[in-house]
Amino acid sequence: MSVLMQQLHYSFISAPSAGPSSVSVAGVTSSTITVMWGSVPCIHQNGDITGYSVQYRAVGSENKDTVETSETEITLLSLTPETDYEISVAAVNTEGIGVSTNTSAKTSAERATGISSSAVAAPTSGAVIGVLLLILLVAVLLIVFVRWRRSHRGSVKVKSKPLPPPKPLREREEEEKGGSQSGLEMKDFEESNEEEKEYYFEDPSNIVVSRSDVPVAEFPEYVKLLHQDRDRKLEVEYKSLEKLPAASTEAAKLACNISHNRFKNIFPYDHSRVQLKGNPAEKGSDYINASFIDGYPEKKKAYIASQGPTELTANRFWEMVWDYQIPTIVMLTRCFED
Repeated sequence: MSVLMQQLHYSFISAPSAGPSSVSVAGVTSSTITVMWGSVPCIHQNGDITGYSVQYRAVGSENKDTVETSETEITLLSLTPETDYEISVAAVNTEGIGVSTNTSAKTSAERATGISSSAVAAPTSGAVIGVLLLILLVAVLLIVFVRWRRSHRGSVKVKSKPLPPPKPLREREEEEKGGSQSGLEMKDFEESNEEEKEYYFEDPSNIVVSRSDVPVAEFPEYVKLLHQDRDRKLEVEYKSLEKLPAASTEAAKLACNISHNRFKNIFPYDHSRVQLKGNPAEKGSDYINASFIDGYPEKKKAYIASQGPTELTANRFWEMVWDYQIPTIVMLTRCFED
C-alpha cells in the first residue's frame, strides 16, 4: 500500500535580513553630518524596500534620534560641534525595519567669527541712506548699459568713400573723343563701389560662421578669420557644435543594481551595456557596470570598457570574462587604491 505524501512549502515575508551596503560619510561641518549608502542586496530585501531608518546618537549619550527617508543619502542637522556620533542605517519594507549597518563620524570645530557682539555698532540713518542711494545708482547704470547693448547688438557700421564730383561737360566730351565711353563708365563704376567696411559685433550669437567644408589650402586664412574680433567667431563656431541627447541608463539605476556601481554618477547606457547570462530567477543578476565599444573599421562590440571590480562585483566581473571569452584584460588604473 503506497501512501502519497505531500510536502508543503511555506514562504514567510519578513524584514530585510541584511543592512544597506557601503554606508559612508560624505561630508561633515560643525553642526551637520552627511551619510550615503547603497541598497540592500536583492536576495536580502524580502520584498520591496519602502525607505530607510537612520538612528544616531552622540558617543556616551543614551538618547537616540531617528529619521526616516526614501533616498540613499541624508544630512543630519543641529549636531554639536567636535562631537563623535554613532550612526546606523537600516532598510524598511512592509514587514518592518531590517538589519542595520553602522558607521561613525565626528563633527568639526565651530569657526570663530572674530567679531564680538559688543564690537558691532548700530549704523546711523545717514549711512543707511547713503548705501541705498549707491545701490540705486548702480542699478540705474546697469539698466542703461543693458539697453544700450541691446540697441547696438549686431549693428554694422559701413564707411564708404564719397562719390567723385561730376566733371564739366567740355571735359567729358574731350574724354569721349579720346577713348571708349564704356571703358570710362566701367572705371567710374568700379571707383564708386569701393567701400571700406568696419564690423562691430556686440553679441557672439549674431555672428554667422560658415559650416561648409574648408579646403586645406584655405584653412590658415579661415583660422585667422575665426580669431578676429577677440575670438568671438571662434566662440560661436564652438557653441554651434551639436550636442548629443543623453541616452537612457535605467538598468543601472534599479534598486537591486545601484550598489553594483562604483560611482554614483557613472552608469552604462542601456543600448550598449554588457548583459551577463545571470540567473533568470534573480532580478538584476545580468547587470554589470560595463559597456561595449566598437572597433575599427566597423567592427561591432570589439572591446568592453568596465569599471574596476569591487568586493561586491568581483564575481560578476569574472562571470563577464567567462561569458564573453575575453582573452586580454588591460588595467588602466592602479592595482591598489588609496
